[in-house]
Amino acid sequence: MKLARPWLPWVLLSGGLFASSTPAVPPPIPLDFQGQWTDSRNGCESPLRLEVGERSVTLRGGGDSQALTRLDLCYSCEGGAGYAGRSVWLMALDTDGRSQLVARFNTGEREGVTVVDLQDPALAQRYPLNGLNLRQCPDSVVLPHAAGQRP
Repeated sequence: MKLARPWLPWVLLSGGLFASSTPAVPPPIPLDFQGQWTDSRNGCESPLRLEVGERSVTLRGGGDSQALTRLDLCYSCEGGAGYAGRSVWLMALDTDGRSQLVARFNTGEREGVTVVDLQDPALAQRYPLNGLNLRQCPDSVVLPHAAGQRP
């Protein structure tokens, strides 16, 4: 039997040979969202917080912390493909691809308000941030020149 595309088996096999086993580098989180976020009712002194870095999110509560680095950003999750608003969703996944956290920045078009949905029950118990309106602590705002970018 003669193959119509004799190159096809080689292409399929080579894809497995050249595929990387390392996870993809997460997208950089916009500077506007980097910094420390706490419950707007408790102020920035609260030990319970969400810390957002360039490529990671860390949950903190007292002396406990959990870093999440498998991230994805969605600029149209709030309203679909034609969405042109300000809300941005950040999703953190575990190694099996299950959602651990969804942070909705500028949620409901409210500038500077972030709402977190911890979808992992163990994380939700350790860090009771679900549904709270989080505000960014002013002293934690990342300036462009501080992040290695020109002002």
